Order: sequence, then structure tokens, then C-alpha cells
Amino acid sequence: MTAIVLVSGTSEGVAADIDRATSYDAGGTASAGRIGGPVEAGQVAPPAPAGRRAVDAGSRSTVARHGVPVPAGYYWRIWVYCPAGTKATGGGASTHGYPTGLHASKAIDGGNGWEITVSNNATIDVYAWVEAVCVSGLTYYSLHTATSSVAGGQINATAVLCPRGVMTGGGGWADTNNVSLRSNRPHSLTGWVLSLRNRDADRRGFTVQVVCVEGVQNVQHVESGWQPIVNGLDRIVFTDACAPGQSRLGGGADAPAIVSSSPYDVFEGNTNWVVTGVVDGAPTGNVRAVLICGT
Repeated sequence: MTAIVLVSGTSEGVAADIDRATSYDAGGTASAGRIGGPVEAGQVAPPAPAGRRAVDAGSRSTVARHGVPVPAGYYWRIWVYCPAGTKATGGGASTHGYPTGLHASKAIDGGNGWEITVSNNATIDVYAWVEAVCVSGLTYYSLHTATSSVAGGQINATAVLCPRGVMTGGGGWADTNNVSLRSNRPHSLTGWVLSLRNRDADRRGFTVQVVCVEGVQNVQHVESGWQPIVNGLDRIVFTDACAPGQSRLGGGADAPAIVSSSPYDVFEGNTNWVVTGVVDGAPTGNVRAVLICGT
């Protein structure tokens, strides 16, 4: 069974390749790691400690979290694994400090965790966290991807749909870190859309990923609504929490450039989704957060 791909935001007519879905058994261990280096040259970082975990009160959803300091002028790939018996239905990144950039956010192959790539363009170290929303009791789990490309200096968007089950989260990545993620969010109730701006001069490829599951019901989106961004400042927006009896499954964002998109205050018992956006060189812009809930 193959995923359904929608290509939009471009007149280039770029064909999208589709990866066949793979199902996975439940499993995974709770641990975390990091690897990174200067923007101009990669470098392996020391091993990182295990990630922390918090459980949304009264739900089947667990958030695994791992944070590391990102050195000034470096990009860093950070990952965290879900506890045994759960799968990553969504995830994201949060940072303390600006200017930082979010360049990739995706489920680890097999659904056993989440990984991100962030950059630190400041002159001091900035802390960054990867967060995986890990859910138990799933009867089916699959990751679907689609590839496309975007010309130098241009913007392109591609969506991939679940051919089976329901969408609970997604993300994507490009073959360069010199990109801005603009949309990384649900596409209706069945798919995920990724939009990015390519700041390289050359055409670059990118991949969109959607998480599809069975074993959850009553999936719905809780949106923050659009909020304005003033040039030179970042803007943080929050969604409302999931309704009583619902579990947080994932979330996403729209912005001229997404700095962070993640569960909010997971260790304080909240079930919101929080997003930080910046204008990415334009005079003004808007940002919104989207939370995915279900039972």
C-alpha cells in the first residue's frame, strides 16, 4: 500500500517519489543522544544521557524529552527514544534562546522515538530539546514519506496522506540545513504538509513524513488561530489543551520560519502545543499552532 502525495506551492511540476509503508511491532527503549558540528563541517559530539519522561495526566500519552546545549555557530542533531510498549505519534523541538533555527523534525525509523536538527546562530550556547509524544495501545503503526525538491531561493510545499489509519503527526527534512521550515503541520485529518524555503543557491531535495496509526479514535485538531509577528521579534503562541479524556498525540505549526514546535510544559501536566515563529526577513508575518488530540 502506498501513500498519496499532493504537491503544491510550486509551478515547477516536480514529481514526488513515494516510499512504501512499513509496519512495526511495539517496542523501544528510553534513551537519547546527539550528534552535531559547525555549520560548515560535521563533528561527532560526546554521548548524551538518557532522556526524561512525563505522562499526560489521565491519558495514554507519554512525552519523552532530551535537551543539550547547542554551541554557538553549530547545528546539532538530537534524538530521544520512547519507553518500551509505546510508539512516537508526534514530536518536535523547543529552544531557549534566539536566533536558532529548526531544520528537521521527524520520527525515528521504526517509530521508536523522535529526532530534530537545530542550528544556533547566536554568539553564545543555546539549549535545545527534542520531545517525542509516545502512545501505548496502538494496533497499527506506519511511517510514510514522499520526496520533492525546491529551487534555490524558492519556497515549495508537499503533503503526504495516510492510505490506512489516521494521521497523528509528521515532519520532514532536507538535504541541506540552509532551509527555513514554514509549515510543518496536519493536512486535514489524514496527512501531513511540509513547506520550506531554500536559502541555498542550488536546488535541494526534501522529504515529508507522516505518522499513520490505528488504535486511536475521535482524532481532532485544536488550533491557536493566526497571531501576528513583528519584525525583529519572535512570537510564541499556544493552543488550548486537549479535552478531558483525550490524549495529546502530536502537533504542528505555520510561520514564515518555525523556531520551535513542541508539547508545552510537559512536566507541569499541561497538554497544549506551543510554537515560536519569526518573520525570516519579511516586514511582518503570522504564526499559528496546531494540537492533535484523540482517545
